[in-house]
Amino acid sequence: MTYQSNHQMSAKSALVQSGGEMNVPFPKDRHFNSEDLKIHYLEWGDYSNPPMILLHHISSQAHVWDNFARNMSQE
Repeated sequence: MTYQSNHQMSAKSALVQSGGEMNVPFPKDRHFNSEDLKIHYLEWGDYSNPPMILLHHISSQAHVWDNFARNMSQE
């Protein structure tokens, strides 16, 4: 199992445990390079909408924003 699929499984498990529905959209995993640094980000919603950048703490990960991003991407 890859790192990416492991985190998607974790997010889906958390959603089920919290009583969420499984038919909600999941983000697209994306990367960009800045000099020698490869940065991972999650893309939610319609690309034509204004962007919103959400940062997480160093001891956390991007999926802490899943519920918020899912709700914002549906508006």
